[in-house]
Amino acid sequence: MLGDAYRLDGDHGRAREHYDTALAQLSTTLMASPQFRALILTSLGHLAVSRGERAEAAAALEEALGSALSAKDMPVVARVGVGVADLWLSRGDRTRAATVLGAAERLRGLADRATPDTLRLTAALTGEPALARAYAQGRTLDRADALALLGRI
Repeated sequence: MLGDAYRLDGDHGRAREHYDTALAQLSTTLMASPQFRALILTSLGHLAVSRGERAEAAAALEEALGSALSAKDMPVVARVGVGVADLWLSRGDRTRAATVLGAAERLRGLADRATPDTLRLTAALTGEPALARAYAQGRTLDRADALALLGRI
């Protein structure tokens, strides 16, 4: 999404404009996919985290998780989980962030070696032995426990 390119480049205002436009267009589209809505809301969550707006991030991620779960699309649920991990990291709970990131990988079914947010968080949350253990613990959760962990935003 173009909004992600602006967000990752640090242009938060333009990123927000693109996300808002995309959400507005979804609301008028006859057959809008809940997965696309979840991805836009997850991006809004990352944007809010980067701006220090944790309450807004939590609200966007909660809504994103609901949309992703309604479609039963685990790779999209995993993308939301990366946003949840980002939020926990912004709150200063690196261990929980690492566990959530591992749970997201578990739900995705494999490591994400392409998405910038996932790469950034994986680098930040797996370098220390205690965090690597928390990440590994998240990867061993069964599906129900991984989903429950992601839902505790």
